[in-house]
Amino acid sequence: MIVDRRHAGLMIVDRRRAGLMIVGRRRAGLMIVLLVLVAAVVAPRLVGRQVLGTPVAATIPGAPGIGDCLLDAPSSTHGVVSGEGKALYQNVRTGPCSGSRFGEVVAVLPQGLSAKPVRVADDDGVFSFEDPNRAVCTTAMARYLDRSAGVDVWRSSIVFESVLLQPTDLQQRFGQNWVACGVFVGGRTGAVLDYAGTVRDSLRSGLAPDASLDAIPDCLSSTSYFVQHPVDCAEPHPVEAFGQILTHHPSTTELSLGATCATVIGVATGMSDPTAAGQLQITAMAVHRASDGTFAPGLSTQDELGTATCVVISKTRQLNGSLVGLGDGPVPWARG
Repeated sequence: MIVDRRHAGLMIVDRRRAGLMIVGRRRAGLMIVLLVLVAAVVAPRLVGRQVLGTPVAATIPGAPGIGDCLLDAPSSTHGVVSGEGKALYQNVRTGPCSGSRFGEVVAVLPQGLSAKPVRVADDDGVFSFEDPNRAVCTTAMARYLDRSAGVDVWRSSIVFESVLLQPTDLQQRFGQNWVACGVFVGGRTGAVLDYAGTVRDSLRSGLAPDASLDAIPDCLSSTSYFVQHPVDCAEPHPVEAFGQILTHHPSTTELSLGATCATVIGVATGMSDPTAAGQLQITAMAVHRASDGTFAPGLSTQDELGTATCVVISKTRQLNGSLVGLGDGPVPWARG
């Protein structure tokens, strides 16, 4: 019996040991689980997270195409060449045209960034830098707008301006060296206008900037083309403009400009006598680029960027209201 009890006691001891072994295994299991969890958190930080999949090379976009649209507004105060002789170009998003846009690509110069500005002197011996790309882009813009149709169409007082675009830093790191020529539309206040449609062959297809632009009176501060600036039509002013036209086509004459300008003003004002018994003068104010690159008064069909502005000038006293839609109502003369 004693032996049996001892054996029984030994059996009890064995069971206790077995219990301890079970407890030990549980603790070991928990330790393994904890180690796995710690490894899952720490290991990626040490060696980087691994993502399953197949690597694919990123696509670097190339140069834009002629006719692509400027999806962002370029700076209207962009520089030409810095004082140190560095050409100042812009980065503007471009893409296929859909809906409203801020401009269009008119040409692409494949190795444009390789052309460096050159130092030149004017007649007074003053040195400056000229960018050969800008001259090429100006010519491309003129051809894109296409005055060859010879159709006289007066537009709201807008200005076509050129902008030169360059590849992004990433594109340049991949060897892209192009320069793109863009055209955008600016109002007299300097704002860059968004528009629908296209300015390509604009004399035939018609430019369609913001519809509200056509309804905004364009009153000017002076009868001199070179010092005038826009003013509120409720303020005293001597001039109201009714549109601009490009004058490059060989058939353009001062007579034809004057005749079509008078028609435009008659329709826009609704006045049976747009001269108000001789108190108002209708004229087409033409300007062109002189040999030194500055603008001078007068018509020249040799200048691709020559323009004329169709205006009414008050000969006797100033106006303080717009003539648009006036009909046979009283002329809005300013007091004094």
